[in-house]
Amino acid sequence: MPLAESPPPLRPVLRLFRAPRPGAAVRERLMDCAQPWFEIDGARYRAAEPRARSKARQRLEREALETLAASGLQPLVAGDADLWAPRDSQGWFDWMLRQQDRLQMQGWQIELDADFGFRLHEPAPGWTARLEPGEDPDWFNLALDIEVDGQTQPLLPLLRAFLKREGGWTAQRLAALRDDEPLVLRDLADERWIKLPAGRLKPILATLGELYEARPRLQHGALRLPRAAAGAVLDLAGEAGLSLQGEAPLRAWAQPLADPASLPAVAPPTSLRASLRPYQQQGLNWLQFLRAQQLGGVLADDMGLGKTLQTLAHLLVEQAAGRLDRPALVIAPTSLMFNWRAEARRFAPSLRVQVLQGPGRRLYFDRLHQYDLLLSTYALLPRDAEALSAQTYSHLILDEAQAIKNPRAQAAQALARLRAR
Repeated sequence: MPLAESPPPLRPVLRLFRAPRPGAAVRERLMDCAQPWFEIDGARYRAAEPRARSKARQRLEREALETLAASGLQPLVAGDADLWAPRDSQGWFDWMLRQQDRLQMQGWQIELDADFGFRLHEPAPGWTARLEPGEDPDWFNLALDIEVDGQTQPLLPLLRAFLKREGGWTAQRLAALRDDEPLVLRDLADERWIKLPAGRLKPILATLGELYEARPRLQHGALRLPRAAAGAVLDLAGEAGLSLQGEAPLRAWAQPLADPASLPAVAPPTSLRASLRPYQQQGLNWLQFLRAQQLGGVLADDMGLGKTLQTLAHLLVEQAAGRLDRPALVIAPTSLMFNWRAEARRFAPSLRVQVLQGPGRRLYFDRLHQYDLLLSTYALLPRDAEALSAQTYSHLILDEAQAIKNPRAQAAQALARLRAR
């Protein structure tokens, strides 16, 4: 007895398009809606179309429509399975984001008409970071590009609009996101919604948060960054899987930042009355690298390991090279004034040093330029800001710099007025 042939498979198809609202008097009142169809043997028919069906096919159709209802859509007219939609228009956004892929995995084929308003676009896998020199050699421009529907799309303007719309993204909020969770960015120019995986956006958003507390300003879709941010951008490219363009100059410049051991050794100045230990020599190399690159930086060592000595050695190198043509200014806690003065006398006697402390300090305000090293305190800085800001300095050195961690403190605001190379 021959085996009975299996019935042809039934494929549910969901068409997403715009149609007049049920009962609307004018054509202009269009709405986004869904229309379920079924396909069998290459032929299609609407779910609401009356036609003879076997009990087995009726059961399959009923199960498919139950799956559709479970996704969050419902018939626009009770008892009529022709047109479906979420409870409100915002529901389409959530449905496209969270239910569309799930419905497809359950066997539904999704077809979108060109006029459907809630289309989600996905970018091609390759994302690009373009690094371009700025007008100022100390700055560069960063642009991030993705490809959507075969066209290049700048990513940073989308991220900026997303941050504005969604509010601040703290490190904790970013870390809580699953890497496969989708984030949706709005392209205001083309009225498109673009779905991107959180795993690739998380390092980008975190880096933007580190570089800019407020929303960054963009010019022609690019972000203007200081050259000191080169290392962070190169690290970002690896974390976010970005293809880099134009990175060679910045990579060569940033290499010593990533590998301090590769810094060129600087000969200790002959005027230094001390022998530097190996780690103190590394500190001198670091300070000289910062100077050569015209960067600010941090010299961080444990207490008592000779940060003052390393800084004095750095100033003596500058003096020997003829670059100490204006005074260096040290701002430190009051309790460290004696230590700075004593170590300068002991290790760097060639430096002309003046302590700006006590009621007689004002006698020196009109001849600050005569000294190589000026010493003042955080406590006195707000009172002396006007006099000190009249002089340009070769270096501004902050000892125990956590004293200015509050940008609203008087000392921090007075420091912002000072000018140093």
